[in-house]
Amino acid sequence: MLLPLDENVLSAAGVSRQKRRYLKSLAENFVDKTIQPELFNEMSDKEIIDKLTQVKGIGKWTAEIFLMFNLGQEDVFPSDDLGLRKALQQNFSLLELPSAKEAALFAEKWSPYRTIAALLLWRSLRIELPD
Repeated sequence: MLLPLDENVLSAAGVSRQKRRYLKSLAENFVDKTIQPELFNEMSDKEIIDKLTQVKGIGKWTAEIFLMFNLGQEDVFPSDDLGLRKALQQNFSLLELPSAKEAALFAEKWSPYRTIAALLLWRSLRIELPD
């Protein structure tokens, strides 16, 4: 559990003061039941994002990544992600980097599997170096 940890332990692990505050705030929201993960199955992705982003330090991108990797949601496309936008530009020969709004519109055609599209786009950015 995070809350009883001494500040020095987190600091020694490389967690900045601001991140420690955010982590403790998030943990407190779970303890005081402001965030109830047992209800996530009954909530829409938007409702979960709205709930998580009420916690200081949790933004839309973080909430979307949580949906993808912790809840296994299949139709999430974090269009604010610079890597995804860059992958769209490269893979679809776009002259300019698409805006987050343009990336979201572009990804609509992949619904209900936008998470898979995002994973493939991220994967496409891996640079293989010669031996």
